[in-house]
Amino acid sequence: MKKTKSFIFFIIAFVLFLNLSFAQRPRFYYKSPTLPPEHPTRERTYDVLHIRIEVKLDEKQKTVDGKVTTKFVPLRPDFGVFELDAAEMKIKKIYLVNGKQLNFNFDSLAQKLKIYLDRTYSFRDTLSVVVEYFVSNPRKGLYFIQPDSAHPDKPYQIWSQGQPEDNHYWFPCYDFPNDKATSEVIATVNKNFTVVSNGKLVSVKEDKKRGLVTYHWFMDKPHSGYLISIVVGEYVKLQDYYLDIPLEYYVYKSNAKYANLSFEKTPEIMKFFSEKIGYKYPYNKYAQTIVEDFIYGGMENITATTLTSSTIHDERAHLDVSSDGLVAHEMAHQWWGDLLTCRSWEHAWLNEGFATYFTALYFEYAKGKDEFQYSIYNMQRTAKFADMSDKKPTVWNRYFDPTDLFGPHIYQRGGSILNMIRFILGDELFWKAMNYYAKKYEYQNVETEDLRVAIEEATGYNLKWFFDQWLYKAGYPIFEVKYDYDEVSKILTLTVEQVHPADSLTPEVFKTPVDVEITTEFESKTYKIFIDKRKQTFEFNIDSKPLMVIFDKGNWILKDLFFEKSKDELIYQALNAKDMIDRFWAVQELGKFINEQGVSEVMKKISANSKEFYAVRQEAINNLGKLKDESTARFLIDIFRNEKDSRVRRSVVEALKEFKFDFVSEFLNEVIKTDKSYYVIASAVNSLALIDSTNRMQVIKNALTMNSHQEVIRTTALRRLGDFKNTSYEKEAIEILKKYSIRGNHPSIRITAISTLSNFADKDQSIKDFVFSMVNTPEFFC
Repeated sequence: MKKTKSFIFFIIAFVLFLNLSFAQRPRFYYKSPTLPPEHPTRERTYDVLHIRIEVKLDEKQKTVDGKVTTKFVPLRPDFGVFELDAAEMKIKKIYLVNGKQLNFNFDSLAQKLKIYLDRTYSFRDTLSVVVEYFVSNPRKGLYFIQPDSAHPDKPYQIWSQGQPEDNHYWFPCYDFPNDKATSEVIATVNKNFTVVSNGKLVSVKEDKKRGLVTYHWFMDKPHSGYLISIVVGEYVKLQDYYLDIPLEYYVYKSNAKYANLSFEKTPEIMKFFSEKIGYKYPYNKYAQTIVEDFIYGGMENITATTLTSSTIHDERAHLDVSSDGLVAHEMAHQWWGDLLTCRSWEHAWLNEGFATYFTALYFEYAKGKDEFQYSIYNMQRTAKFADMSDKKPTVWNRYFDPTDLFGPHIYQRGGSILNMIRFILGDELFWKAMNYYAKKYEYQNVETEDLRVAIEEATGYNLKWFFDQWLYKAGYPIFEVKYDYDEVSKILTLTVEQVHPADSLTPEVFKTPVDVEITTEFESKTYKIFIDKRKQTFEFNIDSKPLMVIFDKGNWILKDLFFEKSKDELIYQALNAKDMIDRFWAVQELGKFINEQGVSEVMKKISANSKEFYAVRQEAINNLGKLKDESTARFLIDIFRNEKDSRVRRSVVEALKEFKFDFVSEFLNEVIKTDKSYYVIASAVNSLALIDSTNRMQVIKNALTMNSHQEVIRTTALRRLGDFKNTSYEKEAIEILKKYSIRGNHPSIRITAISTLSNFADKDQSIKDFVFSMVNTPEFFC
C-alpha cells in the first residue's frame, strides 16, 4: 500500500483543527498521554483453507447480497464454535455445505459472528460453513462511487480496500493477516461493468434477460484475507506481457491513450524484481486497475493492484510526473507482502519497508546510482522528521487502530534499515539473503525475527545487535565529527561522538560500520571503521594534508551529521566527491558561506553544469537565491532559458521569488504564458505573486483560469490568497476561497481552499462555521 495525496479527506479535519482551534492549539501538538494498547499476534482456533465469495452487487442501491463459504480445519480438539469477523450486516442464515442449519450469535458491536456447529470436531476434520448475508452501504471495506449533482460525470464504481482489517465489512471472514488461504470471487453486476479480482478469470456469464453479468475469479495460491479484492466499473482492458505472464491494465476509455505513460515500465519492473530477488513473479497474472476517490495511492491486492485514477496523466504532465514509483512499490509487494506476509501488523515494515526500499532499488537499476542515493536521502529525511514528532520503534504493537502504524516508521525508516543491512552485507550477500528469505518463507507469514534468522542462515552474519537497535528501538544517531592532521607524523585523527539524547526507546550508542574517505593530493582511499562507543577516535596514516574527509561516504547510515569544514574543503568536496550525495551535502553546507568570496562562483558553476545531477544543481540554485542581486537574477534567467530539465527550471523560478526587479516580473509572466511544464508554471505563479504585490490579485485570478495536472496551478494560486489577510483585498480573497471550497471542485482545490480560508477565521465566526460545515460533505470518509 502506498499513501499519497489522494488520501486527502482523511487528513483535512486535522488541518481544520490546527488552523481553527486557536484557544486550545497546543493540545493538537502533543501526543495523547495514554499509551496505545498492545496488540499481540491474534490466536487462531482454526486454519482457513479456502474462501468462496458469491455476491450480487447493486451499484445504485449500494448493496451486497452475498454468500461466503469458508473451508477450514480446526486447530483445537473438541472444536464446537466457529467464529468469524463481521460488521454492520444482516445475517440471513448459516449452514454446513451438506445443508445442515447452524445456530449463531451475531454481536454487531464486537463485530463477531459466533457459529455453533452441530457437534464438536477435531483437528483431523475439514469443514465448510456457508453464511448468507446482506450489506447496505458498508462504512468500510467496500466503497460505492456514484455521480451526483456536484460531480455529474463521476462514474459508477465499486471497489474494495481490505487492508488492514476492513474486508469483514463486506463479507464475513477471518480478518487478520496471520492466516493464508486460497480464494475465489463470483460477482454478479450490471452487464455494462467489468469485474476485476484476484487470480485467474474462470468464466464470464451473461444473463441477457436481467441485464446482468457474472464474473468468476479464482486465486489458487494461499494469501492473507485482506488481499482479497474486487473492482467493478466500466473499463477498457489493455494487454501486455512479461514472458508468459499476462499484464492487464484496466483504464477508462477516456484516458486509455495515456495509460502507457503510467504502465509502460511494468514488464521491466517485473523483470528486475524477478531476476534480482532470484524468484520469478509467482502468480498467473498481474492486473493494475484505476479507481475514483481511492483513499491511497495504490493497494497491492494479490495479482490485482488497485490504483488511484490520478496516476494516469498526459504527455505534458509527464514532463514532471511519473507513475514508475507507484507501479514499482505495488509490484514489489507481490513478493514482500503477498508471497511473504507479516504475521501481525507490528511487523508491517516487512511489507512496507521492503516495498519502499525495492522501489529505490529499481530506480538505481533504471536511473542510476545518483537517483538511488537521492531516494535514500529523502527516505532518511522523512524518517527523521517522523521520529522527532512521534518516536516509536519500527516493530511496534501498540496502536488504537492498525492504520496508526502505516506511516514513515515502517515505510521510510524501514527502507532506510534495509539499506543499512545492504551496506553491512555487501551487494552479493544482500541479494543472496533476499533470495533465501523469499524461498524459505514463500506463501507463509513472517515476523522480524524470521528475516534476521534467514540472513544469518544465508550469509553467516548474526545481526541481532543491529535488529535490537534499529528495529526494536527508536531514534537515530547524531554524530559530531571533527579531525586533526599532524603534518610531522602524517597522522589524521578522526573524533566521532554520538550526541543524541538517549532514553528508554533510544540506545545510548548506535553501533555501526562507517566508510570514511580521505583524499589527499596524491590519492583517495576509503577506510571502514566500526563505531561502538559514545565517543571514539580513529587514526589514519596518510601521505599528506587531506583535501577532503568524508564521514559515511555514500550516506548509508540513518543519522544527523555535524561535521564542521572550512569553506575551501566544502568547495573541493562539492566539485570533486565521487558520490553525488556527498557533493549534495557539501553544496548544502556551502549555503552558510554564500556571501563569502568565491562561493557564489562555485554555485553558478554547479548550477550551469548540465552533467551534474539535478538535485545538486537545485541546491546550488537555492543558495544563489539568497543573494537577491541583479546580476544573480540575470544569471538564473540565463540558466532557465538554456535548460531542458523541468526540475531545474522549476528551481530557478522558485529562487527568483527573492529578486524584486521589474525584469524578473516580466520574465515570470513570460514563463507562465509559454512554459510547457505545469509545475514550472505553478512555481512561477507563486514567485510572481510574492514579488509583485501591486498586481498580486490579478496574477492569482489569471492562474485560477488555468487547467493543470492535479490542479497544481490553481492550488498554488489559492495558497497565495492567504497573503491578503488584513489588506483591502481580504474580503475578495475570502469570497474566492469560499467558491473553491464547495463540492464540485477537485479534491486538491478544496483542501487548499479550505485550509487557506481557515487562516481568516480567527476574527470571523461565520468563516469558522463555514469551514467546519465542510466536514460533513460526502467526500469526508476515512
